[in-house]
Amino acid sequence: MGKRQTRIFRLDFHKHINTLPGREANILLTSQATFHGVILTIGPETLRFRDQRLKEHTFSLGEIEEIMLDRETEY
Repeated sequence: MGKRQTRIFRLDFHKHINTLPGREANILLTSQATFHGVILTIGPETLRFRDQRLKEHTFSLGEIEEIMLDRETEY
């Protein structure tokens, strides 16, 4: 099976605020650090995130460059 990547940039966060909680994602910060895990909550100013070691992180939306989501395809 293949994968398709959806990239959500900072200006579009507000459009996806209701669909992101509970999704597995990669978070790219403005410092170029990348985190992988599950988005717990996203609000107007912060995003709560749990990584694969079950540690929770809280990021301000201003320090997030983009959110990358993967989805499997049928081919």
